[in-house]
Amino acid sequence: MNAMMDYRRPDKILFDSDDLLLSQQGDLICLDSFSPWGKQHLRLARKYHVNCLAADSVCFGERTTAEFLLDLPALRRVHIVLARPTDLSAVTRLRGLEYLGVMGELGSATPTVDLTPLTSLRRAYVQMCRPLESVLTCASIQSLWLWNDLEEARAEINLQGLPALRELDLTRWPRLKELNLTAQPKLHRLHLQALPKLRPNGITLHPRAVLKSLKVGGCGAYRIDWARMGKGLEELELLGPLRFPLEDVLKAPNLRKLSTNGVKSFPPLKFLLGLPKLSGFNWFSPPPGPAFSTEDHAIIQKINDRTVATA
Repeated sequence: MNAMMDYRRPDKILFDSDDLLLSQQGDLICLDSFSPWGKQHLRLARKYHVNCLAADSVCFGERTTAEFLLDLPALRRVHIVLARPTDLSAVTRLRGLEYLGVMGELGSATPTVDLTPLTSLRRAYVQMCRPLESVLTCASIQSLWLWNDLEEARAEINLQGLPALRELDLTRWPRLKELNLTAQPKLHRLHLQALPKLRPNGITLHPRAVLKSLKVGGCGAYRIDWARMGKGLEELELLGPLRFPLEDVLKAPNLRKLSTNGVKSFPPLKFLLGLPKLSGFNWFSPPPGPAFSTEDHAIIQKINDRTVATA
């Protein structure tokens, strides 16, 4: 449900039982089901005007189609987790859908579905597979997360059908060598994790794209193009081990937040004071963690205590 609830706690719990939970966040009325969809679910969904549904394998029960979703034509957000190949064609008739998440037991036995009729779709969170390939041609999508653990031999991804894309997360693409983002002039957030074959210059951006947020980890020989990306970056997350000197972040002079995960050793951190807008430095590493000096700790505290104007 977090992917649909914008990572905030619900404002109000409307109904809570062993079978389901109804909650409100702003104008979203969300239903989490802990039992197979039935008459009680439908009655409460209609009573509270549910427009956001988390439908996992328990909710589907023994169903092999998503037809029951059509009982809620006002749905704006749906997150689906499947335990068996399921016909999802009913989803394409939810024309007001703004968010769609699909994961679970997918693959070649899942019927192919054409998602392009979902012209209001803005966000998608998808475990990538050929039956859901049409998500790559939903031109209205602005935020897309794709996880590829079903087709690991896949060495390409065509994003040319997503001109409105602003945010892209790619996770676990073991054969992907190049990423063509020349069709995304508004792209400002790019998160890449577990792309071990990505080439050193494997990312090509649209000339007008300005990345503000970048996350890179497990991307093999890839090197951040500081000349192209550095000036616009405000947030940077690096997953270790690093393959370049950490001091390279000075090539991102407008950086406000820097995070590391799994980086075991650091140079003396005094160089970070050369980033005048940096007001957040966070690190995580398994024990025993990096051996920061007393001066390093003082510098981290000084940076995190900064108040930097957002203008």
